[in-house]
Amino acid sequence: MSDTAAPVDPPVPPQKALNLSHHLSDLALARQVSPLKSLYKHTGRLGLISFAGGTPHASTFPFASISAEIFGPGHWDDMAPVGAGSLLDKLWGGGSALEGKKEREVKIVKWEGEVQLSSALQYGAAVGMPPLQKFFQVRWMHFTARVYQPRYSGWATLATTGATDAVNKCVLLLVNWGDAVLAEELTFPGSLASFQPWQPLVIPVPVDGHGIVPEKLEVLLEGWDEKERGGKKRPHVLYTVPTGQNPTGSTLSADRKKAIYSIASKYDLVILEDDPYFFLQSGPYHPPTTRPPPEPETDDEFIQHLVPSFLIFDTEGRVIRIDTFSKTIAPGSRLGWVTANPLFIERLLRSSESSTQAPNGFGQALIAKLLLDWGMDGYIHWLKGLCAQYRTRRNWLLDALSTHFTFTPSPTDTDLILASYPNDPTKKALSFIAPTAGMFVYLQVNLPLHPLHTPSTAASLAERLWEVLLEHNVLVAPGRYFAASRGAAEDAAAGWLRLAFSNGEREEIERGAEVFAGVVKGFLEGRE
Repeated sequence: MSDTAAPVDPPVPPQKALNLSHHLSDLALARQVSPLKSLYKHTGRLGLISFAGGTPHASTFPFASISAEIFGPGHWDDMAPVGAGSLLDKLWGGGSALEGKKEREVKIVKWEGEVQLSSALQYGAAVGMPPLQKFFQVRWMHFTARVYQPRYSGWATLATTGATDAVNKCVLLLVNWGDAVLAEELTFPGSLASFQPWQPLVIPVPVDGHGIVPEKLEVLLEGWDEKERGGKKRPHVLYTVPTGQNPTGSTLSADRKKAIYSIASKYDLVILEDDPYFFLQSGPYHPPTTRPPPEPETDDEFIQHLVPSFLIFDTEGRVIRIDTFSKTIAPGSRLGWVTANPLFIERLLRSSESSTQAPNGFGQALIAKLLLDWGMDGYIHWLKGLCAQYRTRRNWLLDALSTHFTFTPSPTDTDLILASYPNDPTKKALSFIAPTAGMFVYLQVNLPLHPLHTPSTAASLAERLWEVLLEHNVLVAPGRYFAASRGAAEDAAAGWLRLAFSNGEREEIERGAEVFAGVVKGFLEGRE
Protein backbone atom coordinates (compact mmCIF):
# COMPACT_ATOMS: atom_id res chain seq x y z
CA MET A 1 0.00 0.00 0.00
CA SER A 2 1.33 3.43 -0.93
CA ASP A 3 1.02 6.25 1.59
CA THR A 4 -0.07 8.53 -1.26
CA ALA A 5 -2.94 6.28 -2.30
CA ALA A 6 -6.42 6.69 -0.91
CA PRO A 7 -6.56 4.81 2.42
CA VAL A 8 -8.33 1.49 2.33
CA ASP A 9 -9.79 0.39 5.62
CA PRO A 10 -8.88 -3.18 6.55
CA PRO A 11 -11.78 -5.63 6.95
CA VAL A 12 -13.47 -5.28 10.33
CA PRO A 13 -13.40 -8.56 12.25
CA PRO A 14 -16.83 -9.75 13.31
CA GLN A 15 -16.54 -9.51 17.09
CA LYS A 16 -15.42 -7.13 19.77
CA ALA A 17 -13.08 -7.96 22.65
CA LEU A 18 -14.49 -9.79 25.66
CA ASN A 19 -15.09 -7.86 28.85
CA LEU A 20 -11.83 -8.58 30.66
CA SER A 21 -12.30 -6.05 33.46
CA HIS A 22 -11.94 -8.82 36.07
CA HIS A 23 -8.24 -8.90 35.17
CA LEU A 24 -7.68 -5.30 36.29
CA SER A 25 -5.69 -4.76 39.46
CA ASP A 26 -7.10 -2.87 42.41
CA LEU A 27 -4.80 0.02 41.51
CA ALA A 28 -6.02 0.11 37.90
CA LEU A 29 -9.66 0.07 39.02
CA ALA A 30 -9.02 2.96 41.41
CA ARG A 31 -7.56 5.30 38.79
CA GLN A 32 -9.66 8.35 37.94
CA VAL A 33 -9.69 10.61 34.92
CA SER A 34 -7.64 13.74 35.57
CA PRO A 35 -10.17 16.57 35.09
CA LEU A 36 -7.58 19.07 33.88
CA LYS A 37 -5.93 16.59 31.52
CA SER A 38 -9.31 15.83 30.01
CA LEU A 39 -9.26 19.36 28.59
CA TYR A 40 -6.33 18.54 26.29
CA LYS A 41 -8.66 16.93 23.78
CA HIS A 42 -10.01 20.41 22.96
CA THR A 43 -6.66 22.11 22.37
CA GLY A 44 -6.56 21.42 18.64
CA ARG A 45 -9.89 23.13 18.06
CA LEU A 46 -9.77 25.80 15.36
CA GLY A 47 -9.89 29.35 16.75
CA LEU A 48 -9.89 28.19 20.37
CA ILE A 49 -8.88 30.78 23.01
CA SER A 50 -7.75 28.87 26.06
CA PHE A 51 -7.55 30.25 29.59
CA ALA A 52 -7.74 26.74 31.02
CA GLY A 53 -4.16 25.48 31.20
CA GLY A 54 -1.15 26.73 33.12
CA THR A 55 1.12 26.21 30.13
CA PRO A 56 4.11 28.41 29.35
CA HIS A 57 3.97 30.38 26.13
CA ALA A 58 5.96 28.68 23.37
CA SER A 59 7.91 31.89 22.71
CA THR A 60 9.67 31.27 26.02
CA PHE A 61 11.16 27.99 24.78
CA PRO A 62 14.82 28.68 23.88
CA PHE A 63 14.65 26.56 20.71
CA ALA A 64 13.69 28.10 17.37
CA SER A 65 14.13 24.82 15.51
CA ILE A 66 15.78 21.44 15.63
CA SER A 67 17.07 19.56 12.63
CA ALA A 68 18.67 16.25 11.87
CA GLU A 69 20.35 14.49 8.98
CA ILE A 70 18.37 11.30 8.47
CA PHE A 71 18.99 8.24 6.36
CA GLY A 72 16.53 7.38 3.64
CA PRO A 73 14.64 4.10 3.96
CA GLY A 74 16.93 2.65 1.26
CA HIS A 75 20.03 3.43 3.32
CA TRP A 76 20.95 -0.23 3.82
CA ASP A 77 21.25 -0.70 0.06
CA ASP A 78 24.40 1.43 0.18
CA MET A 79 25.86 -0.56 3.07
CA ALA A 80 26.56 -3.54 0.79
CA PRO A 81 29.36 -3.69 -1.79
CA VAL A 82 28.28 -1.89 -4.95
CA GLY A 83 27.44 -4.07 -7.92
CA ALA A 84 25.26 -6.96 -8.95
CA GLY A 85 25.42 -9.98 -6.70
CA SER A 86 25.86 -8.15 -3.39
CA LEU A 87 23.73 -9.40 -0.50
CA LEU A 88 21.42 -6.43 -0.32
CA ASP A 89 21.12 -6.12 -4.11
CA LYS A 90 19.74 -9.64 -4.07
CA LEU A 91 17.49 -9.02 -1.09
CA TRP A 92 16.06 -5.98 -2.84
CA GLY A 93 15.71 -7.75 -6.15
CA GLY A 94 18.36 -5.58 -7.81
CA GLY A 95 17.91 -2.35 -5.88
CA SER A 96 15.63 -0.32 -3.65
CA ALA A 97 12.03 0.02 -4.73
CA LEU A 98 12.00 3.41 -3.04
CA GLU A 99 13.97 6.57 -3.52
CA GLY A 100 15.93 7.88 -0.60
CA LYS A 101 19.20 6.07 -0.11
CA LYS A 102 21.08 9.23 0.72
CA GLU A 103 21.06 11.33 3.86
CA ARG A 104 18.83 14.37 3.91
CA GLU A 105 17.87 17.02 6.42
CA VAL A 106 14.59 17.22 8.27
CA LYS A 107 13.86 20.38 10.16
CA ILE A 108 11.27 21.02 12.84
CA VAL A 109 10.50 24.68 13.42
CA LYS A 110 8.53 26.26 16.19
CA TRP A 111 5.43 27.49 14.38
CA GLU A 112 5.23 25.75 10.99
CA GLY A 113 4.61 22.30 9.57
CA GLU A 114 2.77 19.15 10.55
CA VAL A 115 5.26 18.62 13.38
CA GLN A 116 5.77 21.89 15.26
CA LEU A 117 8.25 22.51 18.03
CA SER A 118 5.78 24.78 19.80
CA SER A 119 3.51 21.79 20.49
CA ALA A 120 6.20 19.11 20.77
CA LEU A 121 7.85 20.92 23.70
CA GLN A 122 4.56 21.89 25.35
CA TYR A 123 2.56 20.00 27.94
CA GLY A 124 0.54 17.48 25.98
CA ALA A 125 -1.89 14.61 26.19
CA ALA A 126 -0.52 11.32 27.51
CA VAL A 127 -1.47 9.61 24.24
CA GLY A 128 1.31 11.57 22.50
CA MET A 129 1.54 14.65 20.31
CA PRO A 130 -1.06 14.92 17.51
CA PRO A 131 1.23 14.10 14.54
CA LEU A 132 2.40 10.93 16.26
CA GLN A 133 -1.19 10.07 17.22
CA LYS A 134 -2.05 10.49 13.56
CA PHE A 135 0.67 8.07 12.58
CA PHE A 136 -0.51 5.57 15.21
CA GLN A 137 -4.22 6.06 14.68
CA VAL A 138 -4.37 6.50 10.89
CA ARG A 139 -1.23 5.37 9.08
CA TRP A 140 -0.17 3.23 12.00
CA MET A 141 -3.58 1.60 12.28
CA HIS A 142 -3.07 0.38 8.75
CA PHE A 143 0.45 -0.72 9.69
CA THR A 144 -0.98 -2.73 12.61
CA ALA A 145 -3.69 -4.25 10.44
CA ARG A 146 -1.13 -5.01 7.72
CA VAL A 147 1.57 -6.51 9.93
CA TYR A 148 -0.03 -7.78 13.16
CA GLN A 149 -3.65 -8.37 12.00
CA PRO A 150 -5.64 -8.44 15.29
CA ARG A 151 -8.70 -10.66 14.98
CA TYR A 152 -11.22 -8.50 16.87
CA SER A 153 -12.62 -5.05 16.25
CA GLY A 154 -12.03 -1.93 18.32
CA TRP A 155 -8.40 -2.55 19.25
CA ALA A 156 -6.42 0.58 20.10
CA THR A 157 -2.86 1.83 20.47
CA LEU A 158 -1.08 4.05 22.99
CA ALA A 159 2.32 5.73 22.79
CA THR A 160 4.70 4.81 25.63
CA THR A 161 8.10 5.88 26.88
CA GLY A 162 9.67 2.69 25.56
CA ALA A 163 9.08 -0.98 26.33
CA THR A 164 10.29 -0.86 29.95
CA ASP A 165 7.73 1.85 30.68
CA ALA A 166 5.06 -0.23 28.96
CA VAL A 167 5.90 -3.39 30.92
CA ASN A 168 5.86 -1.48 34.19
CA LYS A 169 2.46 0.03 33.42
CA CYS A 170 1.07 -3.35 32.38
CA VAL A 171 2.19 -4.78 35.72
CA LEU A 172 0.34 -1.96 37.50
CA LEU A 173 -2.66 -2.65 35.25
CA LEU A 174 -2.95 -6.36 36.00
CA VAL A 175 -1.03 -7.44 39.11
CA ASN A 176 -2.06 -7.18 42.75
CA TRP A 177 0.25 -7.66 45.70
CA GLY A 178 1.43 -11.27 45.93
CA ASP A 179 -0.23 -12.53 42.74
CA ALA A 180 1.18 -15.53 40.95
CA VAL A 181 2.40 -14.67 37.44
CA LEU A 182 3.81 -16.78 34.63
CA ALA A 183 7.08 -16.11 32.81
CA GLU A 184 9.50 -18.15 30.72
CA GLU A 185 11.88 -19.96 33.05
CA LEU A 186 14.66 -17.85 31.53
CA THR A 187 13.63 -14.28 30.87
CA PHE A 188 14.70 -10.64 30.77
CA PRO A 189 15.56 -9.56 34.35
CA GLY A 190 14.70 -5.92 33.59
CA SER A 191 11.06 -6.90 33.18
CA LEU A 192 11.07 -9.09 36.28
CA ALA A 193 12.23 -6.01 38.17
CA SER A 194 8.93 -4.35 37.25
CA PHE A 195 7.06 -7.21 38.92
CA GLN A 196 9.24 -7.51 42.02
CA PRO A 197 7.88 -4.57 44.09
CA TRP A 198 4.52 -6.38 44.13
CA GLN A 199 6.16 -9.47 45.67
CA PRO A 200 4.72 -11.86 43.09
CA LEU A 201 5.10 -15.59 42.99
CA VAL A 202 6.85 -15.92 39.62
CA ILE A 203 6.02 -19.31 38.13
CA PRO A 204 8.66 -20.43 35.60
CA VAL A 205 7.13 -21.85 32.42
CA PRO A 206 9.23 -24.65 30.88
CA VAL A 207 10.94 -23.79 27.60
CA ASP A 208 13.02 -25.63 25.05
CA GLY A 209 15.13 -24.36 22.16
CA HIS A 210 11.99 -23.11 20.44
CA GLY A 211 10.40 -21.24 23.35
CA ILE A 212 7.49 -22.05 25.67
CA VAL A 213 6.33 -25.67 25.46
CA PRO A 214 2.51 -25.40 25.22
CA GLU A 215 1.85 -28.86 26.64
CA LYS A 216 3.89 -28.10 29.75
CA LEU A 217 2.14 -24.75 30.18
CA GLU A 218 -1.22 -26.51 30.14
CA VAL A 219 -0.08 -29.16 32.62
CA LEU A 220 1.06 -26.38 34.95
CA LEU A 221 -2.29 -24.58 34.78
CA GLU A 222 -4.48 -27.66 34.82
CA GLY A 223 -2.74 -29.05 37.90
CA TRP A 224 -2.72 -25.77 39.82
CA ASP A 225 -3.43 -26.42 43.51
CA GLU A 226 -4.02 -23.29 45.59
CA LYS A 227 -3.26 -25.10 48.81
CA GLU A 228 0.11 -26.36 47.56
CA ARG A 229 0.84 -22.88 46.20
CA GLY A 230 0.35 -21.16 49.54
CA GLY A 231 -3.18 -20.01 48.82
CA LYS A 232 -2.23 -18.34 45.52
CA LYS A 233 -4.90 -18.30 42.87
CA ARG A 234 -4.08 -19.66 39.46
CA PRO A 235 -2.06 -17.09 37.48
CA HIS A 236 -3.96 -14.88 35.05
CA VAL A 237 -0.93 -13.15 33.44
CA LEU A 238 1.69 -14.69 31.13
CA TYR A 239 4.73 -12.54 30.35
CA THR A 240 6.66 -13.64 27.25
CA VAL A 241 9.33 -12.42 24.86
CA PRO A 242 8.30 -14.62 21.91
CA THR A 243 10.75 -13.56 19.18
CA GLY A 244 14.54 -13.79 19.54
CA GLN A 245 13.85 -14.39 23.21
CA ASN A 246 16.14 -12.77 25.74
CA PRO A 247 18.37 -14.60 26.66
CA THR A 248 17.78 -17.84 24.74
CA GLY A 249 17.32 -16.41 21.23
CA SER A 250 14.39 -18.80 20.66
CA THR A 251 11.37 -17.84 18.56
CA LEU A 252 7.90 -19.24 19.11
CA SER A 253 6.45 -20.69 15.92
CA ALA A 254 2.99 -19.74 14.71
CA ASP A 255 1.73 -23.20 15.69
CA ARG A 256 3.03 -22.81 19.23
CA LYS A 257 1.55 -19.32 19.53
CA LYS A 258 -1.81 -20.60 18.36
CA ALA A 259 -1.67 -23.42 20.93
CA ILE A 260 -0.61 -21.05 23.72
CA TYR A 261 -3.41 -18.63 22.83
CA SER A 262 -5.91 -21.50 22.98
CA ILE A 263 -4.60 -22.36 26.46
CA ALA A 264 -4.84 -18.69 27.46
CA SER A 265 -8.46 -18.63 26.36
CA LYS A 266 -9.23 -21.88 28.18
CA TYR A 267 -7.63 -20.76 31.46
CA ASP A 268 -8.45 -17.03 31.13
CA LEU A 269 -4.91 -15.66 30.81
CA VAL A 270 -3.80 -12.23 29.62
CA ILE A 271 -0.69 -12.50 27.43
CA LEU A 272 1.89 -9.73 27.76
CA GLU A 273 3.67 -10.00 24.41
CA ASP A 274 6.92 -8.05 24.84
CA ASP A 275 8.31 -8.20 21.31
CA PRO A 276 11.25 -5.83 20.70
CA TYR A 277 12.97 -8.19 18.24
CA PHE A 278 9.93 -8.94 16.05
CA PHE A 279 11.41 -7.31 12.95
CA LEU A 280 14.83 -8.89 13.50
CA GLN A 281 13.75 -12.34 12.29
CA SER A 282 16.93 -13.29 10.49
CA GLY A 283 16.06 -16.85 9.47
CA PRO A 284 18.01 -20.10 9.89
CA TYR A 285 21.78 -20.10 10.25
CA HIS A 286 23.83 -21.89 7.62
CA PRO A 287 27.61 -22.40 7.91
CA PRO A 288 29.66 -20.59 5.24
CA THR A 289 30.31 -23.79 3.27
CA THR A 290 26.60 -24.60 2.89
CA ARG A 291 25.11 -21.09 2.98
CA PRO A 292 22.65 -20.62 0.11
CA PRO A 293 22.63 -17.35 -1.82
CA PRO A 294 19.99 -14.89 -0.60
CA GLU A 295 16.68 -14.92 -2.41
CA PRO A 296 15.17 -11.67 -3.72
CA GLU A 297 12.47 -10.46 -1.38
CA THR A 298 9.97 -7.64 -1.72
CA ASP A 299 8.86 -5.59 1.26
CA ASP A 300 5.50 -7.37 1.34
CA GLU A 301 7.24 -10.74 1.20
CA PHE A 302 9.43 -9.68 4.11
CA ILE A 303 6.32 -9.01 6.21
CA GLN A 304 4.64 -12.23 5.06
CA HIS A 305 7.69 -14.31 6.03
CA LEU A 306 7.72 -13.05 9.63
CA VAL A 307 6.43 -15.43 12.30
CA PRO A 308 3.19 -13.62 13.21
CA SER A 309 2.35 -11.86 16.45
CA PHE A 310 0.02 -13.37 19.04
CA LEU A 311 -2.41 -10.68 17.84
CA ILE A 312 -3.22 -12.68 14.72
CA PHE A 313 -4.81 -15.32 16.96
CA ASP A 314 -6.41 -12.85 19.37
CA THR A 315 -10.19 -12.98 18.91
CA GLU A 316 -10.97 -11.99 22.51
CA GLY A 317 -8.68 -9.03 23.29
CA ARG A 318 -6.51 -10.90 25.77
CA VAL A 319 -3.14 -9.96 24.21
CA ILE A 320 -1.31 -6.78 25.20
CA ARG A 321 1.37 -6.29 22.58
CA ILE A 322 4.38 -4.15 23.51
CA ASP A 323 6.46 -2.60 20.71
CA THR A 324 9.41 -0.25 20.85
CA PHE A 325 11.50 1.86 18.51
CA SER A 326 14.58 1.00 20.61
CA LYS A 327 15.68 -1.87 18.37
CA THR A 328 14.49 -0.42 15.05
CA ILE A 329 15.43 3.27 15.32
CA ALA A 330 17.27 4.17 18.56
CA PRO A 331 16.95 3.21 22.25
CA GLY A 332 17.62 6.78 23.34
CA SER A 333 14.40 7.88 21.69
CA ARG A 334 12.53 6.25 24.61
CA LEU A 335 9.45 5.76 22.50
CA GLY A 336 7.21 2.79 21.79
CA TRP A 337 3.58 1.79 21.71
CA VAL A 338 1.10 -0.72 23.06
CA THR A 339 -1.68 -2.45 21.14
CA ALA A 340 -4.54 -3.87 23.18
CA ASN A 341 -8.28 -3.88 23.72
CA PRO A 342 -9.83 -0.45 24.43
CA LEU A 343 -10.49 -1.17 28.12
CA PHE A 344 -6.83 -1.92 28.81
CA ILE A 345 -5.67 1.05 26.71
CA GLU A 346 -7.95 3.44 28.61
CA ARG A 347 -6.62 2.25 31.97
CA LEU A 348 -3.02 2.47 30.71
CA LEU A 349 -3.75 6.02 29.60
CA ARG A 350 -4.90 6.91 33.11
CA SER A 351 -1.64 5.43 34.43
CA SER A 352 0.39 7.58 32.04
CA GLU A 353 -1.47 10.73 33.03
CA SER A 354 -0.35 10.33 36.63
CA SER A 355 3.25 9.27 35.93
CA THR A 356 5.20 9.82 32.73
CA GLN A 357 2.48 11.91 31.05
CA ALA A 358 3.36 12.28 27.35
CA PRO A 359 6.58 10.75 26.00
CA ASN A 360 9.55 13.12 25.61
CA GLY A 361 8.76 15.94 23.20
CA PHE A 362 12.13 15.97 21.42
CA GLY A 363 11.98 12.22 20.84
CA GLN A 364 8.37 12.34 19.68
CA ALA A 365 9.05 15.20 17.27
CA LEU A 366 12.08 13.57 15.64
CA ILE A 367 10.52 10.11 15.36
CA ALA A 368 7.25 11.55 14.04
CA LYS A 369 9.10 13.63 11.46
CA LEU A 370 11.16 10.62 10.42
CA LEU A 371 8.13 8.36 10.01
CA LEU A 372 6.13 10.99 8.17
CA ASP A 373 9.10 11.51 5.84
CA TRP A 374 9.54 7.79 5.17
CA GLY A 375 5.89 6.78 5.19
CA MET A 376 4.69 3.34 6.16
CA ASP A 377 6.18 1.63 3.12
CA GLY A 378 9.51 3.35 3.73
CA TYR A 379 9.56 2.20 7.35
CA ILE A 380 8.93 -1.41 6.31
CA HIS A 381 11.70 -1.09 3.72
CA TRP A 382 14.04 0.17 6.45
CA LEU A 383 13.08 -2.76 8.69
CA LYS A 384 13.90 -5.25 5.96
CA GLY A 385 17.40 -3.80 5.59
CA LEU A 386 17.85 -3.69 9.36
CA CYS A 387 16.96 -7.36 9.60
CA ALA A 388 19.62 -8.17 7.00
CA GLN A 389 22.20 -6.29 9.06
CA TYR A 390 21.50 -8.39 12.16
CA ARG A 391 21.52 -11.58 10.10
CA THR A 392 25.01 -10.61 8.94
CA ARG A 393 26.15 -9.88 12.51
CA ARG A 394 24.82 -13.20 13.78
CA ASN A 395 26.71 -14.94 10.98
CA TRP A 396 29.90 -13.08 11.86
CA LEU A 397 29.83 -14.44 15.40
CA LEU A 398 28.86 -18.01 14.56
CA ASP A 399 31.19 -18.17 11.57
CA ALA A 400 34.04 -16.98 13.79
CA LEU A 401 33.27 -19.62 16.43
CA SER A 402 33.15 -22.28 13.70
CA THR A 403 36.79 -21.55 12.86
CA HIS A 404 37.81 -22.54 16.40
CA PHE A 405 35.37 -25.43 16.94
CA THR A 406 33.93 -28.12 14.70
CA PHE A 407 30.17 -27.74 14.35
CA THR A 408 28.03 -30.86 14.03
CA PRO A 409 24.28 -31.35 14.54
CA SER A 410 23.19 -33.31 17.57
CA PRO A 411 22.07 -36.85 16.71
CA THR A 412 18.98 -36.36 18.90
CA ASP A 413 18.06 -32.80 17.86
CA THR A 414 19.21 -31.55 14.47
CA ASP A 415 18.58 -27.93 15.52
CA LEU A 416 21.12 -28.30 18.33
CA ILE A 417 24.70 -27.55 17.26
CA LEU A 418 27.53 -29.32 19.08
CA ALA A 419 30.87 -27.49 19.00
CA SER A 420 33.80 -29.85 19.54
CA TYR A 421 37.57 -29.52 19.63
CA PRO A 422 38.86 -29.60 16.01
CA ASN A 423 41.47 -32.24 16.88
CA ASP A 424 39.09 -34.39 18.94
CA PRO A 425 35.45 -34.52 17.78
CA THR A 426 34.49 -36.56 20.86
CA LYS A 427 35.18 -33.57 23.11
CA LYS A 428 32.10 -31.35 22.94
CA ALA A 429 32.98 -27.96 24.39
CA LEU A 430 29.77 -26.04 23.61
CA SER A 431 26.21 -26.61 22.50
CA PHE A 432 23.61 -24.15 21.28
CA ILE A 433 20.68 -23.61 18.96
CA ALA A 434 21.48 -20.92 16.42
CA PRO A 435 19.02 -18.05 16.84
CA THR A 436 16.64 -17.24 14.01
CA ALA A 437 15.87 -13.79 15.41
CA GLY A 438 17.07 -11.18 17.86
CA MET A 439 20.53 -10.24 19.06
CA PHE A 440 21.78 -13.15 21.15
CA VAL A 441 23.43 -16.56 21.02
CA TYR A 442 22.71 -18.56 24.18
CA LEU A 443 25.17 -21.40 24.59
CA GLN A 444 26.07 -24.02 27.14
CA VAL A 445 29.66 -24.73 28.11
CA ASN A 446 30.23 -28.44 28.72
CA LEU A 447 31.47 -28.02 32.30
CA PRO A 448 31.65 -31.80 32.95
CA LEU A 449 34.85 -31.80 30.84
CA HIS A 450 36.58 -29.81 33.59
CA PRO A 451 38.73 -32.10 35.78
CA LEU A 452 37.25 -30.66 38.99
CA HIS A 453 33.62 -30.82 37.91
CA THR A 454 31.01 -32.38 40.17
CA PRO A 455 27.33 -31.48 40.56
CA SER A 456 28.26 -29.47 43.64
CA THR A 457 31.06 -27.51 41.92
CA ALA A 458 29.18 -26.63 38.69
CA ALA A 459 28.00 -23.22 39.89
CA SER A 460 31.41 -22.17 41.19
CA LEU A 461 33.14 -23.37 38.01
CA ALA A 462 30.68 -21.38 35.89
CA GLU A 463 31.40 -18.28 37.96
CA ARG A 464 35.14 -18.81 37.63
CA LEU A 465 34.86 -19.21 33.85
CA TRP A 466 33.04 -15.90 33.66
CA GLU A 467 35.81 -14.28 35.71
CA VAL A 468 38.54 -15.72 33.49
CA LEU A 469 36.78 -14.44 30.38
CA LEU A 470 36.60 -10.99 31.93
CA GLU A 471 40.29 -11.19 32.84
CA HIS A 472 40.89 -11.70 29.12
CA ASN A 473 38.76 -8.63 28.39
CA VAL A 474 35.69 -10.49 27.08
CA LEU A 475 32.42 -9.73 28.84
CA VAL A 476 29.46 -12.10 28.54
CA ALA A 477 26.21 -12.42 30.50
CA PRO A 478 25.93 -15.46 32.83
CA GLY A 479 22.81 -17.55 32.32
CA ARG A 480 21.86 -17.43 36.00
CA TYR A 481 21.08 -13.72 35.66
CA PHE A 482 18.04 -14.67 33.58
CA ALA A 483 16.48 -17.28 35.87
CA ALA A 484 12.83 -16.40 36.51
CA SER A 485 13.11 -17.85 40.02
CA ARG A 486 15.94 -18.20 42.45
CA GLY A 487 17.64 -21.33 43.78
CA ALA A 488 17.37 -24.43 41.62
CA ALA A 489 16.63 -22.43 38.48
CA GLU A 490 19.86 -20.48 38.93
CA ASP A 491 21.80 -23.70 39.46
CA ALA A 492 20.28 -25.17 36.28
CA ALA A 493 21.62 -22.17 34.34
CA ALA A 494 25.21 -22.87 35.44
CA GLY A 495 27.47 -23.02 32.41
CA TRP A 496 25.06 -21.13 30.16
CA LEU A 497 26.26 -17.84 28.67
CA ARG A 498 24.55 -15.18 26.57
CA LEU A 499 26.66 -13.62 23.82
CA ALA A 500 25.27 -10.52 22.10
CA PHE A 501 26.28 -9.96 18.48
CA SER A 502 24.35 -6.70 18.09
CA ASN A 503 27.15 -4.26 18.89
CA GLY A 504 30.67 -4.42 17.57
CA GLU A 505 32.47 -4.28 14.28
CA ARG A 506 33.31 -7.48 12.43
CA GLU A 507 36.98 -7.43 13.45
CA GLU A 508 36.02 -6.97 17.10
CA ILE A 509 33.46 -9.79 16.99
CA GLU A 510 35.95 -12.15 15.34
CA ARG A 511 38.71 -11.24 17.80
CA GLY A 512 36.30 -11.71 20.71
CA ALA A 513 35.26 -15.13 19.39
CA GLU A 514 38.91 -16.16 19.13
CA VAL A 515 39.63 -15.12 22.73
CA PHE A 516 36.39 -16.72 23.94
CA ALA A 517 37.22 -20.03 22.25
CA GLY A 518 40.75 -20.07 23.61
CA VAL A 519 39.65 -19.32 27.17
CA VAL A 520 36.89 -21.97 27.10
CA LYS A 521 39.21 -24.66 25.75
CA GLY A 522 41.90 -23.87 28.28
CA PHE A 523 39.43 -23.70 31.16
CA LEU A 524 37.83 -27.06 30.35
CA GLU A 525 41.31 -28.61 30.33
CA GLY A 526 41.98 -27.19 33.79
CA ARG A 527 44.21 -24.38 32.51
CA GLU A 528 43.52 -20.74 33.31
